Amino acid sequence: ICIGGYIPPINKSYSLITEDEIQSAKDLPVLIAHSFQDRALAYSEAVQSKDYLQNLGYKVTFYDYTGGHTITGELFKRIAGWIMER
Repeated sequence: ICIGGYIPPINKSYSLITEDEIQSAKDLPVLIAHSFQDRALAYSEAVQSKDYLQNLGYKVTFYDYTGGHTITGELFKRIAGWIMER
């Protein structure tokens, strides 16, 4: 689950995860949620992360919402529902 975040460049000296690790976790469901109004991180960064994972074969659920760099009550409910479906 990623809320208001993104996947940083892979295989850089500061990376926390490698390309092999990304490739090996394709069976994990992924949820990305990002606000159009987020001033801490551009919405486009989250979209790029979604596209990156989908191109690798991940099943990605993407929620966009309004509310800035926060977790709204409505988003919390959507995330809880997504978790309960698993």
